[in-house]
Amino acid sequence: MLIHKALAPLLALGLLFGCSSSSSKSSTPAPGTVTVYLGADNIPDFDSVVVSVSTLEWSADGATWNTLGSVLKSYDLIKLQNGNGAGVSGLMLSGVTMAPTTITQWRITWDTVSNPTNPSSAASYVTTSGTNATSGNLTMPTHTVLAGKVVVASGVASSVELFIAGVGSVQNTGKPTASNLPVFSFLNATGAAVDLATTCTLTGSLTSTVTATAAPIANVEVYAEMMSAGLPAVVRRSLTDANGNYVLDGLPIATSAGNPITYMVVSQPYNAVTSINYPPQASGPFSASSAGVYSASAFPSFAMAFPATQTSLGTISTTISPASLYQNATQNVSQSTWVEVSQPLAAPAGQASYVPTLIIRSTNAATTAATATALAFDSVVTGSLPTAIPYTVTAQRATSLTPGTLLGAPVPQVYDQPLLTSAEIAPILFTYTATGTVPAS
Repeated sequence: MLIHKALAPLLALGLLFGCSSSSSKSSTPAPGTVTVYLGADNIPDFDSVVVSVSTLEWSADGATWNTLGSVLKSYDLIKLQNGNGAGVSGLMLSGVTMAPTTITQWRITWDTVSNPTNPSSAASYVTTSGTNATSGNLTMPTHTVLAGKVVVASGVASSVELFIAGVGSVQNTGKPTASNLPVFSFLNATGAAVDLATTCTLTGSLTSTVTATAAPIANVEVYAEMMSAGLPAVVRRSLTDANGNYVLDGLPIATSAGNPITYMVVSQPYNAVTSINYPPQASGPFSASSAGVYSASAFPSFAMAFPATQTSLGTISTTISPASLYQNATQNVSQSTWVEVSQPLAAPAGQASYVPTLIIRSTNAATTAATATALAFDSVVTGSLPTAIPYTVTAQRATSLTPGTLLGAPVPQVYDQPLLTSAEIAPILFTYTATGTVPAS
């Protein structure tokens, strides 16, 4: 075919622009998608902790915030523990399309006015059962910010779970309202976000083998622990179901530096009401080679059998001064304090010989007085010399500033109690430096 000389430059120019446009389109990466769930640890002493979510935002640098979507849903955090968050119950947003990026922080905006799921209920509240059964209002911050790196890759569907921590999240202020109901406060910044593609799940069971017929041990806490700066740390905590089964999910398989994380599963079944108590046990050390579910069928020590009850029991008492601050009309600082009891636990039969010091009990300290808070651990195993158990008691306090800034990492105070040989030891005193109040904005 012959091309007229006068048309040749125009044709070349058209080809140039055509190639440029095609090249530009091909250089734009395809978007990815993000599905976000809300999860939670077991929160000790509560039967329900209901919260309502308005919107969810993300940030790459902690300074600029982008709206991921409108949630408009309420959740009972207690129902999201034991592996129930990453499903229909905990779904916040599904398959949101976004350009490839790296997210480092997530910001939940709480609905403090209405309950989107059940308009006849309060936006947020708690209930408890037992001898001190009660219900109360739950004072919420405007936002909660959770840190957690998630890479949104081109053409990849990412799943993220935002975990609310079991300790340091709900604080009993003990301040009655006009209706004579106690008030509880939600700490502004507790928990973490995890990319489910980089986490593992540990599943197992607790059974009593005191009698010939094994029986499930229900409604007791199970911890997934790791060592951090020489101290044991609870990464996830769940409450066993009616069949004695537990699920510890969202456990990172490696540190930010890429080093494998070793976990131990720990439990001390106890019931102060029925006085049916067992000595604590720990699983063997476990490191996940890849993301996935790891069960007792492959790791037998995740199925814990308790062959004997414990009758030699005592109490470890603590006093914490001053009491935690709580957000109110004159200050926008809130605090949460929790205490943990640790002891050396021998390896289960068939495991390599090791005796790590691991957390057997962990709970929040209520703010029920202006100057100090008393906290006691009942049904702790005692012993007699020379084999009495050396316990370690650790208190931690987190302070946060509205609208969701954690004022430094919680700093532990450690008390090494050499021996617990009698029914009760003298109260252990933890004293914190008073934090100056900040006027509410």
